[in-house]
Amino acid sequence: MMRTLQVALATALVVCAQAALAGTISQGVFELFNHPDGALTGSHGPYGLRLDGHEPPAGNGPTFSVEADADPVTLTWNLDGTAVIEGRLLNNTTNEFWEVVYTLTGVVDNGGGFSATAGSGTLTYDDVGVVPSSSPISLTGKQNNSGQAFNLFPDGHRLAGDNMTPVGRGWLDDDGNYNDWLVIAVQTEIFIVPEPASVALMVFALTGILLGRKRGI
Repeated sequence: MMRTLQVALATALVVCAQAALAGTISQGVFELFNHPDGALTGSHGPYGLRLDGHEPPAGNGPTFSVEADADPVTLTWNLDGTAVIEGRLLNNTTNEFWEVVYTLTGVVDNGGGFSATAGSGTLTYDDVGVVPSSSPISLTGKQNNSGQAFNLFPDGHRLAGDNMTPVGRGWLDDDGNYNDWLVIAVQTEIFIVPEPASVALMVFALTGILLGRKRGI
């Protein structure tokens, strides 16, 4: 009896995991990488974040790499309708590190990925030497014509011949300048949300195990 209930519980957990993995991406943690098709890649180095309104150079950068630090920059898609980008970014012009915390709100699952209607956060100097007068830099999401401030879709956006890789792109309001996020995302953790039937199966299995222990089975 005990063995049967243990098998039932293990089966329920596998079913839940497979359900979460069946979609292309779902709520969880993603490691971020620079997108190879950034418009200023040739002059400023590969980037995941671009801020035209801040020097240097004014009106044409800087760009920030999301790959330079030993620890990964991550995007966490939470179960509560939010997502958070955090980690250390490298200014490609000054070679100085900045810490970013950027929270997306109004996050809605949309065809296997998500769209967010707003975003806000800060980019704070996090390196040795004199702190720039511009630190911290406020980051405010800007909606596109469809009312989206950030999208994360597994569609290979601007990756030739690729229609599956998750790509994150978002827009930022900075004194009328054009600014954006453009990153490739690799999912490293899945937040499993069991289906109702699977939840019932797990409850049944756990109840049986507890009863079996109580009776000494």
